[in-house]
This record gives sequence, structure tokens and C-alpha cells, in this order.
Amino acid sequence: MKKTIFSFIISIIMAVSLISVINPKVDALELYTETHYYLTNWSGKAITVSGYDNGANVTLSTLTGGDDQIFEFEIAPEGGILIRNVHSGRYLEVRNGEQYDCAVVGLWQNNGQSCARWQVSVNNNDTITFVNCCSGLNMNVAGNSSDEGAQIWQYHADGTSAEQFTAVPVGEATGNGQTYTVNTQMGLYLRTGPGQDYDIICGMPYGSVVTAYKSNEGGWFYVNYNGNYGWAKASYLTATGRSSGNSNSGQSSDYNNGSHMNLVRLLAYRDAYWSDYNPDYSSYRGRGGDCANYVSQLLSYASSAFEYDDTWKPDSYAFINCDGLWDYLKNDMDCDTIYYPDVSEIAPGDVIWTSSGHVVMCVKVEDGKVYCTGHTTDNYESQKTYFYRVAKTSEL
Repeated sequence: MKKTIFSFIISIIMAVSLISVINPKVDALELYTETHYYLTNWSGKAITVSGYDNGANVTLSTLTGGDDQIFEFEIAPEGGILIRNVHSGRYLEVRNGEQYDCAVVGLWQNNGQSCARWQVSVNNNDTITFVNCCSGLNMNVAGNSSDEGAQIWQYHADGTSAEQFTAVPVGEATGNGQTYTVNTQMGLYLRTGPGQDYDIICGMPYGSVVTAYKSNEGGWFYVNYNGNYGWAKASYLTATGRSSGNSNSGQSSDYNNGSHMNLVRLLAYRDAYWSDYNPDYSSYRGRGGDCANYVSQLLSYASSAFEYDDTWKPDSYAFINCDGLWDYLKNDMDCDTIYYPDVSEIAPGDVIWTSSGHVVMCVKVEDGKVYCTGHTTDNYESQKTYFYRVAKTSEL
């Protein structure tokens, strides 16, 4: 039976004085000491040794699957782990046991020094941070760079992705992992962690192919999409070679395939300005309400179907007034409209009037529920149950 690194974490923590930098969430990721790994970061590039002799430099390089990128973990009797390059048999260490920021990481034979031992800290997004047992500083990509040959060094804990790595099993990373296709016509987010609260890396349009490396109990896969590594909701992925039946019709909400509406941009604008109003626009909060003004901004930013004209532009009646916006969408944009729509008739990217005097933007439809963002009563993602009328801007 394989013994995990993390079965040793409690004893490691008690053995060294680095408790303050150890994330207590140590059971989120299992690393087996009998498995070989590539150590990648947010860029999809991997930790790479420049040679196999003592003193070889360690950098970040494109993942090629070569021997210079394959590592395994060993439990150190003194506490912590050793990170061993499999081909050379040598280990990653902070050169000369230096104690300061920016001291480089190199390759060296095991000499029992603490500068070659690392504590494992598992972050909330299931990435790993390696904390040097000698200095207490973190393994880090210099400048958080994605450049070819970026230096691997040590640096004080800063909470950035520069100190966060992912252990990708070698067999899976070289193509033996299962491939999947995005099956939702609205596209799918690739996120930094397994949940909707994590940051968005990019959107993956309908039909995109990804390689899945691992899954969690919450129904998320860790995948590679065009060199971008992150987490995607498994229910919106279909194993390659298997029929998905009817594709999901929009609950995921990244892209609306075939329309001008880019839902990645829609949600990015929502994230930025749902409560902190965009200073580039006038605010009508407290003087008639800002709901139509906010929805118009979303349309302008997220849909290439919308361009300012003499009727619809910032501070115009059609831009900032609920009735004015309705008339513009229906008459000038020839947008399909529905009074008292059913939930099945609403999609992310649609503009919804909850009354004649209040308008919001649909950002998600999930399990028969509609979620919207809006201004005046500022809402990031609020469920709505009554729909007076809807303009099908998602289809323009």
C-alpha cells in the first residue's frame, strides 16, 4: 500500500519550527512517494533542471516530458520531504543553505543538510507550496514569470501564484489521462480551484478538448486546456468517444456559441463593477436609479452586437432609462422579447425586467433557477423568481 506524504505531516510539523507557514488543510491533495511527477505552475510550464550534475540550475520551462522535469518525493527522516530528480538521483536544494530572499534553488546530491528538505503546504486551490526547512522561505518562480527559463529561487511567503505548484502524475501528463469535450453550448470556465468562488483562468468554448488529470469529491476535474492548467466542472465535460446525448443548453455560462455575447466578458465586468461603480460612467444611484445604466454597460462591454449610436450611448434616455432601453432593444435592435417568460425561455446574457421600473442582467441559469446581477439594489448574483418581461440579448 502506498504511503502518502501527508500521513507524515503531523509529525513533520511537530519536528520543525515552521508551523506558522503550514496550511492546516493538508488532506486536500494526496502525493504518493512511489509516483513520479511534473511540477507545474499556473503557466503550465514545469520545474526543469539544466543538467544532472551537482550545481545544475533549476528553472521554469515548457513541459516536454523529458527526464529533466521528472521528480519524486521522499520522506526525510529528519522531517519534511526531499524532491528528487529521478534521472540524476540528485535533489532540489537552496544553494549553500542561504537564508535570504532570491537565493537560487539548484540540484545537489543528498548530504543530509536541511536546505534540501521542504515542508509541504497545500493551498485552498489544491496547489502546493514548498517551504524550505533551513530558511523558512518558499520555493518561488522569480517575478511570477511565465518566461522560458525563469529562475526558481526562494522567497518570503507572499500568497501569490509564484509560490504555488501542481504535482501532475507523469503518465497522465504525457497523454495517458482521459480526454474530455466541453458539452455545454455556453462554454465552460477554467478556474484556479475546484469551485465557483475561485478565479477564472480562461473560458473554454463548446467542443473544446481537455485532458483530465485528477478529480475531487465535489465533481471537479483538474485539466489541461491548450497549456492552461486548472479546474473545470465535470458535469459539463463528456469523455471523448462517448456520446453526450443532448448538450447542456447554457447552465455553465462562459460563451454563448454562435452569438455576439461573450459571457466571460459579461461576468468579468460584473465582477469588477457590481458594487464599485465604473467611474467612466455617470452614476444614477439616488437620482432615478442606476439599473438600466448598469445593464447597458454590461451589453456594451460583453456583446459585439452593441455599439454606441445617436440613440443609445452613455447618459442617453435609451441607455439609462428602463422604458428607453426596452424600446431600443425591441425596435432598434430587433431583439426578441417575451412577456412573463418561463425559466426555460431565459438564458445568461438576457436582460430581464422584474417590473416596469427595474431591470437586471441574467448571469446564470442553474437547476431551474435564474440568477441576476443588478444596480440600485446592488446584486452580484441574486436569484429572481418573477419575470415581467425579457429581451433575448443572448441571441443577438
